[in-house]
Amino acid sequence: MKRIGLVVALLPLLAHAAGQGGKMAIDESTKMAVIGQLYAKYGGGEKQRIELGVEQAARLWRKADGDEKAFLRFCLEHFTPSEKLPALLERFRNKLEKLGGHFNQITLALRRELDEDTGPLLPVDQMFAAYDPSAHLIEDWFANRLAFVVLLNFPATPLEKMLERASGWSTERWAMQRLAQRFLHRVPAEVNQRISEVVTKAGAYIDAYNIRMDRVVDSTGKPMFREGLRLISHWGLRDELRALYAKKDGLAKQRLIYTIMLRIIEQQIPEIVIDNPEVKWDPVANTVDGKPSAREPDKRYAMLLEVKKALQLSDPYYPDAPNPIARAFLLEREMTEERVVGLLERLLQAKVGHDVARLIEKRLGRKLEPFDIWYDGFKARSGLDERRL
Repeated sequence: MKRIGLVVALLPLLAHAAGQGGKMAIDESTKMAVIGQLYAKYGGGEKQRIELGVEQAARLWRKADGDEKAFLRFCLEHFTPSEKLPALLERFRNKLEKLGGHFNQITLALRRELDEDTGPLLPVDQMFAAYDPSAHLIEDWFANRLAFVVLLNFPATPLEKMLERASGWSTERWAMQRLAQRFLHRVPAEVNQRISEVVTKAGAYIDAYNIRMDRVVDSTGKPMFREGLRLISHWGLRDELRALYAKKDGLAKQRLIYTIMLRIIEQQIPEIVIDNPEVKWDPVANTVDGKPSAREPDKRYAMLLEVKKALQLSDPYYPDAPNPIARAFLLEREMTEERVVGLLERLLQAKVGHDVARLIEKRLGRKLEPFDIWYDGFKARSGLDERRL
C-alpha cells in the first residue's frame, strides 16, 4: 500500500504516458520485477529510492529504447546506492557544466551579428542565430540512456511538496532535484529547434524595431529630441522616458513617447518611420512629412501568434503542464497561478500603494498619467549627466 501511495503522489509530476515519442514499453509487472530484484540486491534502506526511480524511468522508456528485459538489465546495472550518489552527481554536474558553457559560447558566436552592431545584416545571419546547438541534447541523452541513469537514481520531488520542504534542503539536495527535473520531459529535438527558430525570428524583429527620435516632430514640424537619438522599442523608449523626470521640460516629451508606444501597441505606427532617418513623424497627428502614411501591418501580433503556436508544439510532452502558461508558472517560476494572483491582489489592494501614488503626485505637481508606472524618483542620483557618461 505504501508503494501505491508513493506512485500516486508522483502521477501529477510524471504523467507522461501519452505523447512522449511513442508508447510506453514497460508494464506494471515488469516494474514490479525490477523493483523486487533491486530490493534483493540493495536491501530495504533503498526502498523509496528504488520505487520512485524505477517508476520515473519507466514512464519515459519507449519501445525504441528496448524491451522489458533491456529495461531490467539497465536498472540492475545502473542503480546507484546512496553512498555513491555524490560521485554520480558530481560526474553529471561536471559534464553538464562543460556542455552548457560550450553551448553558450557557440550560441554567442552564432548570434554575434544580431546581438552586436557589426554592420549590415546578411540573410544568413538570422539562420545562424536560429540554430540551437543544444536542441538535440535531451534526445541524445535518452538515446544513449544517460537520461535514464538520472531518472533512475535521482527521483524528483513534485512542486507542491518541494515548496513545503525545500527551505531545509542542502545545496547537494537542490542539485539532485535540478538534475532530475532536466530530464522529466522528453521533447523531440525538432520541436526544440522549431521553437528556437521562431523565437529568434521574433527577437530579430524586435531588435530592428528602432524609432528615430531625432526625426520625431511636433505639430509645427519642430524636432522634439536631440540629434542622433535612436531608441529601440520598448526598453529604449522606456529608459528615455524615465530619464526625462529629471528634466524641467520633460513632461511634453514623456507624453510624446507614451503616444509613440500606443501607436506601436495598437499597430497604428506608419511602417515607413520604423528605423528610418529620412522621414519626419508627428506621432500625435500620426502623419509622415505632414501627410497620412500606410500603417505597419499586424506583424507584431502575427509574430506573437507564431511564437504561441511554436510553444504549443511542446504541449503533448508536458501532461503535467499542458500549455505555455502552465509551464511558465509551474516549471519556470515554480509558483502556482493561484499564489501569483494572490500576490498581485494584495499588492494592488495595499494602502501603501495609494500613499505612494499621492506622494508621487505631490512631487510631480500633477495627476498621475499611465506612463508614471516608470517613475523612478526614489532612486539615489549620481549627479553625473547621462550624456557625459
